[in-house]
Amino acid sequence: MIRKIIVGIALSAVFSAQAADLTGRVVQVADGDTISVVDNRNREYRIRFLGIDAPERGQAYGNYCRKNLAGKIAGKTVDINYEKLDQYGRITGTVHYQGRNINLEQIQDGCAWFYRYFARDLTPDLRIQYHAAEVSARKERVGLWRDPHPMNPYDFRRSKR
Repeated sequence: MIRKIIVGIALSAVFSAQAADLTGRVVQVADGDTISVVDNRNREYRIRFLGIDAPERGQAYGNYCRKNLAGKIAGKTVDINYEKLDQYGRITGTVHYQGRNINLEQIQDGCAWFYRYFARDLTPDLRIQYHAAEVSARKERVGLWRDPHPMNPYDFRRSKR
């Protein structure tokens, strides 16, 4: 536990200064908005997708959305643009694969909500794109929007406490 805290403090010092980039191979897809990557120095990082919230494991569409993400980037080398760590020590950032914004694609595929609570951390352009993507996915009833009453992951997490 002490090692985790020290590593967290060290990572906070490194990552809190300004925007940065990280490139790594995706070694795990935990769910529709969280992955683990290993960089060229063999260091592993946990990445939380900025600006989106995907269904949790055990939640309706959770496995579907995890598989959707894995199909796009599992085993692939991705680029992550980030500025900070979240409360759990994960890097929060935008994941790109071959120039594509994977965060946005998860919303477009009906595998994530635009996470408005963290909208201030996005550029105005990304806020507009994420909002429009969610509106479109809802309208077209893509992915989780096929469910007549989809539960927001935030509400799902709160109901489990």
